[in-house]
Amino acid sequence: MLELSGTKEGPDSGSITFGLEGITDGSATIIVLVDGSAVMHKKITIGTPTVVPTPTPPPSDGPGNGAPTPDETVSVSSLDGRVRLSSVWTSISGADPGDIRIIQTEPRNIPDDWEAPGRSYIISPETARFTPDAKLSFELDERLLSMGSGSVFLASYADGHWRMVPSRIEGASLVASISSAGQYCMMTFYEEDPPPDPKETPEPTDPVTPGPTDDPVKPEPSAGGWVALIGGVCLLVIVTSVRSRRSKGPKQQR
Repeated sequence: MLELSGTKEGPDSGSITFGLEGITDGSATIIVLVDGSAVMHKKITIGTPTVVPTPTPPPSDGPGNGAPTPDETVSVSSLDGRVRLSSVWTSISGADPGDIRIIQTEPRNIPDDWEAPGRSYIISPETARFTPDAKLSFELDERLLSMGSGSVFLASYADGHWRMVPSRIEGASLVASISSAGQYCMMTFYEEDPPPDPKETPEPTDPVTPGPTDDPVKPEPSAGGWVALIGGVCLLVIVTSVRSRRSKGPKQQR
């Protein structure tokens, strides 16, 4: 499969020419997307290819012998292998089962409270219908798998709006049952990043400044006087020790 993308400029109408080399007989499927939506899905025949008949399911052995048994599996994957569609031949209408493709595109018009963790995928052609429903599986990475089915879900896009599709987690995939082709995407609920925790800044403290000291009182020559003198010396030592710790200069000799 060859995938081209770009921005069209100029007139509203235009043409694209493809040159195919090395293919003399076969077919080519052209799928055109405009603004994320499929606007053309066409199969072009090249040369005179050999027609391979579509396999017919074998008849059932039960009542109503001859009725087709829906056991021919149809499985289609996206190019990146992250999305898979599984159905059966007899449940597909509106398109040839062999023409069904899954195409990657960019999701648009996402609601403000949703966000897409990846790309969206278009099941083409859009005329395909599945009765009973087909199984659509999106591969989950570890982060999405840890969120659980309540936070990650599938949505379908139609008429410019996204709508939730009932989905469930099976193993490492998000799975939904769909009845028609279209554009599908995994979504999560948008959550703003929590504000960073403010760093605790210690409040500035005023430096301790020793208050003015009164003139020492000369003690009386008594036992109590010696206690007062010793107390005065201890107080002086404490204040000096505080001053010495606050000063980082060299000690002065007296």
